[in-house]
Amino acid sequence: MSLDTPSSVHAIILSLDKNKILLIKRRDVPVWVIPGGGVENNELPKDAIIREITEETGAIPTSIKQIGTYLPKSKWSNTSFLYLSSIDSSKLKSSTKEAQEIKFFNLNHLPKKIPPPFLEFINDSQTFNYSYKKRIKSLTMLVQFKCFILHPILAIRFFLARCGFPINSN
Repeated sequence: MSLDTPSSVHAIILSLDKNKILLIKRRDVPVWVIPGGGVENNELPKDAIIREITEETGAIPTSIKQIGTYLPKSKWSNTSFLYLSSIDSSKLKSSTKEAQEIKFFNLNHLPKKIPPPFLEFINDSQTFNYSYKKRIKSLTMLVQFKCFILHPILAIRFFLARCGFPINSN
């Protein structure tokens, strides 16, 4: 993969007992997601995930392991690298420039509105069958259309953020 190919990185950060997952509530599109974001030009994915975790949680990751690669299904998605990471939860900031809230959720009681493909990433990470490579299944045109119909304001905010015009919430 060339470094100029659009790609993203995402982190699964579990509690010590592995029953809870860390989610952030984004400022630009106020939904709960796993930490992550875009890989910058000439940045390695592993460096990008360290940067993204630190920016979004205030905590520097203590371990990083790539557990999966997701190939784009359409031009609306990127190659995504999924990492398993650990952090010192005492270093978490309750709010950062990019996240309104940061919270651990029980894996059996996740928020209802987790947009695709994040729930797919979370579910796949629980198989503990690491180093997989697969196509993103949950980000179809039908799913995107349904999200737009059910949540038009969130869909528009997401589209604007993807185009470089984020609307940040306080």
